[in-house]
Amino acid sequence: MRSWAQVSLYRGIGAVTGLAATAISPRLQRGVGLVASGVVGSAGQLLCLLLGAGPVILAGLMQPGGPGDLQPSVGERRTLPATSFVLLLRFASISC
Repeated sequence: MRSWAQVSLYRGIGAVTGLAATAISPRLQRGVGLVASGVVGSAGQLLCLLLGAGPVILAGLMQPGGPGDLQPSVGERRTLPATSFVLLLRFASISC
């Protein structure tokens, strides 16, 4: 469990990052243009998301019994492709 001091520190870092982006954005737009600065900003957000969530997602996938576990238990049948196909059909029906 995290302490309140750690949570406060992370929130402070997030606030400083947001303020820095507010200060940098107009200069970046003037320097490289609106579209290019949008691409740079989106790439920066994606990078931060991957750095923060990527290890957590990979750790979850590699847990014993998870979708990334390539060693089935004794007597277990691997039904991952069928399960993936069913999930694909569900998402396809939602998007239509």
